Amino acid sequence: MGAQQAQAAASDQNQAAQTGAQIQSEKQKTQAQIMQIQNETNTKVAEMFRESNLNKAKSASKLHGKWVQQMMA
Repeated sequence: MGAQQAQAAASDQNQAAQTGAQIQSEKQKTQAQIMQIQNETNTKVAEMFRESNLNKAKSASKLHGKWVQQMMA
């Protein structure tokens, strides 16, 4: 009967170790996904910032061009 208890305890420890490994693996996978989402978000924000600044510069350039035309007329 002692051997059965020892075997059951070893089986329980093995299951606990496997469960712990699975949990750790999932945590690492989740952290990698979070990092990927953060990187994609940062990239998109930077693209939007550049596009916004480009649009502002184009608008300012058009306004300047019209002002110059008025001054020369």
